Formats: sequence, structure tokens, C-alpha cells
Amino acid sequence: MISWYEFVANALRAKGVNYRYGAKMEVLGTKRQELLIKMYPKYYAGSRKQKALETAGKLATDCSGLVTWAAGTAPLSSSAIADDAIESIPIDKVTEKHIGWAVWKKGHIGIYIGNGKCIEARGFDYGVSIWTLKNRDFTHALKLDFVDYDAFPQEKGTDPINVFMQALANKAGAKIEVDGITGANTKAAVERFLLK
Repeated sequence: MISWYEFVANALRAKGVNYRYGAKMEVLGTKRQELLIKMYPKYYAGSRKQKALETAGKLATDCSGLVTWAAGTAPLSSSAIADDAIESIPIDKVTEKHIGWAVWKKGHIGIYIGNGKCIEARGFDYGVSIWTLKNRDFTHALKLDFVDYDAFPQEKGTDPINVFMQALANKAGAKIEVDGITGANTKAAVERFLLK
């Protein structure tokens, strides 16, 4: 089982990876890409087929591939991940206490990374990218059964964002104040120490 902060950090490292439907965080050789085109002809119709073949040999994933890769688990579909979730809440109930929870809608999944943002393998034209959660159309947040949300001992009432900030300060040597506010210094620390 992976800690929630490692799960988020892994997902952030994947920023910029190509999106290819059916790929599971893998380098797609020409033969594998051709197989995906045959398996999912509707998705790879028109110009997508040619673009996919032209970018063969590059790392690619789909939405559930990103989530399972970041967690170090076997590939699962977004619906299987949702079916196995420990808890599900409406998306409008997401707070900083839900960092590392999956964000989900039927057929698609991403990860809440805090500060009102999510990371997802959004689609062919976007790849793995970070978005403002309220501008996306996810319907639920999911507490995943393969993520340890109690990775740090914490006092009752301590928000996960403070635990994450303390990890940055302790483990990565970041010069930040553990105040529960994900401001510019915290953002810079995440980029410097987790996105390497």
C-alpha cells in the first residue's frame, strides 16, 4: 500500500505524459500502438490514428493507467477502481482533507492534489495535466483501498495539508511554514522536490 503523499508525488511526476486510450503508463512501440488502434477503432478514428502512429515510441497512459501506475498497483479500469473504493463523496464536498483521493465520473478518473486542483490523463489533446477541479465535470471523490491515508501519525484535527507540508519540511528540506496554507512557497517546494 502506498502513502497518499507518495501517490500524489508519483502522479505529479507523470505531468506531460501523452494520453493514449488503452495505454497503461508504457512506452508504446508501433506494434502496441497498432494493436490499440485495432482494439479501439472509434477512439483512434480520423487524425488521431495518424498522430498516434507518428508518436509511437513515447511514454503514454490513459486515465486509469495514471492512477494505478502512481499507486504501484495492477492496471484497473476507472469503474473497477470506483467499485473497490472505501468511500465515495459528492465532488462538491471535496476539501483539503481529501488530498490523494481519486476524482471520478463514469468512464474517467483523476487524482485530487490539493489547492482546488486535480491531475488527470485528460485526453488525446491534453495528456497528463493539472486542472482546476471546479472547472471539470467529475461527480465524486473516492477514498481508494490501495492508498494509505494515515501514513503519518497526526494529532486529532490535523488536516492532511499540514501533514504534507510537514513532510516537505522534514523529508525534503523545504523552507516553508507549516500553516495549512498552500501558498507560493509550498507550491515552489512541491515543484522543486517532488517534480524532479
